[in-house]
Amino acid sequence: MGEKVYVARQDTQLEVQQTVNETKTTIGNIDDPAGEESLVGLIKNIPETVPTGAVKSVQRGIVQFQSTNEGKNFEITISDVEPSKCIVSLHSGVLGGVSNSCGTGVFVKELTKNKLTVFVITSSSAERASFSWEVSEFF
Repeated sequence: MGEKVYVARQDTQLEVQQTVNETKTTIGNIDDPAGEESLVGLIKNIPETVPTGAVKSVQRGIVQFQSTNEGKNFEITISDVEPSKCIVSLHSGVLGGVSNSCGTGVFVKELTKNKLTVFVITSSSAERASFSWEVSEFF
């Protein structure tokens, strides 16, 4: 009866060893190259297949114009972007001859693949007004 237990134990040890060897092969070795069909290789391949940062591109500028009480569209040509993956930031101000009663409203009218259209309303006695814009595109 002792011999059967020994054979069973030996078979079990062999199965455990095979499982360990298969697991080692699946996990891989630390020196496996990126893209190797092992866990280590796949982990090393992550930077190559997935972007490491969230921001893809940032475009920005400043538009200066004569201050009036009328609304006006400004069309700004930009490098190609995917509009659904963008955020637009606008900031307005006035330049020269600043009075107590001034204001500039800037609004995104449209963002297309290569154009940002901004609608501006000013109510100012300042000579000139301006706005800055920024288009941030994400992966």
